[in-house]
Amino acid sequence: RLARAAAMAAGYDYATNVISSEGKVYQLEYAAKAVESSGTTVGVQCKDGVILASEKLMMSKMLVDSTCKVVHKVDDQIGVAYSGIGPDGKSIVGLAQNIAHKYKQNYGERIAPGVLAQQLGDILYAYTSYAAYRPFGAHALVCGYDEDHKESQLYLCELDGTVTRYWGTAVGKGARSARTEIQKLKLTEKTCAEALPLLAKILHTVHDPSKDKPFVLEAGWATDATKGTFSRVPKDVLAAADAEGKAASEADGAAHGGAAAAAAGDA
Repeated sequence: RLARAAAMAAGYDYATNVISSEGKVYQLEYAAKAVESSGTTVGVQCKDGVILASEKLMMSKMLVDSTCKVVHKVDDQIGVAYSGIGPDGKSIVGLAQNIAHKYKQNYGERIAPGVLAQQLGDILYAYTSYAAYRPFGAHALVCGYDEDHKESQLYLCELDGTVTRYWGTAVGKGARSARTEIQKLKLTEKTCAEALPLLAKILHTVHDPSKDKPFVLEAGWATDATKGTFSRVPKDVLAAADAEGKAASEADGAAHGGAAAAAAGDA
């Protein structure tokens, strides 16, 4: 805390183009806090495609479920989901759509997920390098079907411009716990339809009703069944997966609670 206070006093946190004496860019750390306090978004590459699912926090009981979407289609075979500040996330989605449109306009073919992710990362990095800009307060997951390599792909574009490919990852307030659960489930051996209820369970597990606002599950996928086209999961399929995931999460919670009570009684 003393080191950060000294850095602030020295003006190291005034702009993104200033590196502190400790080798840190404090504006990026502040932006990352916005992601860490937002709803959790997960992405997984399965054996028949790739899927994105998000815990969309409902800030008001009067909010219409379908508004403020966090899972978006940016090209025929590519989807983007984000965690962080809403308007920043929407701007990132807009940038991704523009990149995809210009690529098709210039080259006459659809952009690959990896190419889009790299170009998007370059733009995110640029916003950390000029005093007139501020970094985006959101991370983005980019997924889709690569027609050249004949495979589904998943990428994480972080707010500092770092782009990495994953078979499964998560961002947001419950990212650490969600990543741990994803590693245990071996979702690359399952279909997207089989993985969806498991992802719903993860999101319900990392959600804390006593601290967090209620949430709505959003999801989209590009699968063999959709012929590589990215689309939002049908409402009936999503509702069934959400109910199954919630029930499984509550059952696990009750089992853990019972075990803890028994251990306390024995003590």
